[in-house]
Amino acid sequence: MWVRLATVIPVVVAMDIVLDPGAVSLGFWDFGGGAFHGVPLSNYAGWVLSAVVAVVTLDRAFAAAGIHERLRDCEFMLDDMVSFVILWGSINLWFGNLLPTAVAAAFGVGLVRADRFDTRLFTQWRR
Repeated sequence: MWVRLATVIPVVVAMDIVLDPGAVSLGFWDFGGGAFHGVPLSNYAGWVLSAVVAVVTLDRAFAAAGIHERLRDCEFMLDDMVSFVILWGSINLWFGNLLPTAVAAAFGVGLVRADRFDTRLFTQWRR
């Protein structure tokens, strides 16, 4: 469980570092101001708490073998992350939110290096 917490917490917070500044810039929502591109730091603390609750709940409610099997068979999760990186990374770049853009780019590098990344999608575009 500790390894999952050490992995899930930074990933969830990093995803929100990409999502929220872009959404605030587009006017999708407004926190009424905040220290990081209009987002209060308490928002990220809330995501840390949410990640802890989710990991602990999953660990206690489901058999680890079943969760691992589901993750192995989840073919489209990385494709969804590609859409997330391209969309929200581009939005942040457009609005000059450089740190969220860099975090999105780091996710992109990770996706390209992942062994389950569906490169067939990109080979189809090249044709």
